[in-house]
Amino acid sequence: MSDIDKAKQLFQEAGLSFPPIPPELSSQLKEQSEWLFSTRPIEVSPYILRHYVDEAEKSAVKDYALLAHSGHGVNSYAIQYYLVDGPLRMFLHLGWGGVYMNAAEESA
Repeated sequence: MSDIDKAKQLFQEAGLSFPPIPPELSSQLKEQSEWLFSTRPIEVSPYILRHYVDEAEKSAVKDYALLAHSGHGVNSYAIQYYLVDGPLRMFLHLGWGGVYMNAAEESA
């Protein structure tokens, strides 16, 4: 099973819609660790949204796609979907998966 297929299966099993990833990036998507798929090496947790936004604003960043579920504590978890594709810079950081969240409601 390819890594993109693993990511799609993971999202489907969690009741989440799989976000669109351009074909040229989807073929490069690699599983980095549990709930972390990316077309680039990851040195900073995707939970640190500001790092990725600042990086894209301040430097030339190669196109990439990143999908993750990360966080800390009992209720500070989120799904991250970051996409840099040509002039598009999109960073979605959506709360999901904390102890006090209703997974079915949040997935909808």
